[in-house]
Amino acid sequence: MLIYNFLFYNAYLLGKKSGNFKDIPVLGVVICVVPFFIFNLFSLLFLIEGLKIKVFEYDRSDSFYIAFLLLILFLLYYSVNKRYIKIVDSFDKKNIPNSTKFQLFVLFTYLLIGFII
Repeated sequence: MLIYNFLFYNAYLLGKKSGNFKDIPVLGVVICVVPFFIFNLFSLLFLIEGLKIKVFEYDRSDSFYIAFLLLILFLLYYSVNKRYIKIVDSFDKKNIPNSTKFQLFVLFTYLLIGFII
């Protein structure tokens, strides 16, 4: 979960700089992090199918419900006891560059590595 927390932190800082997440800061960032998780999940399922361990049946009608469920689960994970503030504070204590270019680099590099894998 550490990598998703780091992605959350970078997306949070980007959202904070843009001023888009003033009302519900967690929701906007979770909408950014959940696609990364879904992409990793599908990559893992693709690998399992490629190794011929198991064949998965995909039903397009269920994809909306799964995405919505994951969005709710991530939202609860970061919102309960204001966990997102603890995560942001813990990464603020580390000497991580606080530039927009670095945050975009982290998010796009993660996405690019996911596509390559």
